[in-house]
Amino acid sequence: MAKNVLLSDSAAAEAPAPSRKRTKKAKARSKASATASATDSSDGTSWPAWLTLPGMDKAREAWADERIRTVTGLITLGTALIFALAIFSSFFTGVLDIRLVQQALGPGESEAFHNVLGAVGAHLGFVLARQGLGIGSLLVPFFLAVFGLRWLTDKPIVPLGKSLRLGLFLALYVPLTLAFVSRQPTARTALRGLRG
Repeated sequence: MAKNVLLSDSAAAEAPAPSRKRTKKAKARSKASATASATDSSDGTSWPAWLTLPGMDKAREAWADERIRTVTGLITLGTALIFALAIFSSFFTGVLDIRLVQQALGPGESEAFHNVLGAVGAHLGFVLARQGLGIGSLLVPFFLAVFGLRWLTDKPIVPLGKSLRLGLFLALYVPLTLAFVSRQPTARTALRGLRG
């Protein structure tokens, strides 16, 4: 047998024999310490693994600044106001703006948009309210406003998980309920009338 040059006999005698049998607790402890060392930041807080991407430390440091959160909250609240105005206005003037949006008329054309926010509002309302979720599209400005207020005041306004679940439920089922309550004929009832 060849003698290992890097490992002397004395070092081999001092090294403990590897333990073949590890308990479940020992495995869990070593796994937890490896995970904690990978996700611990310099300030001692533990972050999820997906937040340990390169450059996220700088983003976390910037987000810790109150001025950045305040400005982001104000921008988000402004965006929520624009979305809400566009959607509400499209509920009332969307029928007049659909043709203009579908024909892609420019700003110098003969007919003007009827939405409160003009062409931008007509396009936003058409995409969100007409082609999107209908009345459920009001969730977009609602959640933008919730996040904006949360970032602006550093206080949670509503519980986000419950609000998101309730909002998605309402966004799906309120339009269905309104369709059943509505007395307008659908394609199915029109076909029944043709047959007989």
